[in-house]
Amino acid sequence: MKFFRMIITADITARSSKLLKLPGEFVKRCGAINVPGNVRLQVPTGAKWRVEVKKCSEGVWLGRGWFKFAESFGIKYAGHFLVFD
Repeated sequence: MKFFRMIITADITARSSKLLKLPGEFVKRCGAINVPGNVRLQVPTGAKWRVEVKKCSEGVWLGRGWFKFAESFGIKYAGHFLVFD
């Protein structure tokens, strides 16, 4: 299962930039996601990042660890295209 996300300036500069919302359809298809829990994001080099998955009234989000991941890869400005597989 895959989804993609185009990062826009508002995503990173907004107060909620420490979170990344997962698409509802993706969450439904991945019924095995334990919320709350953790996932590992793996980049093309093979490096893995542990990221918290949290649920609130607005949906399921990547939480603690997401901002550090984004910051480490310079994901801050419009034009970054991320694919989650």
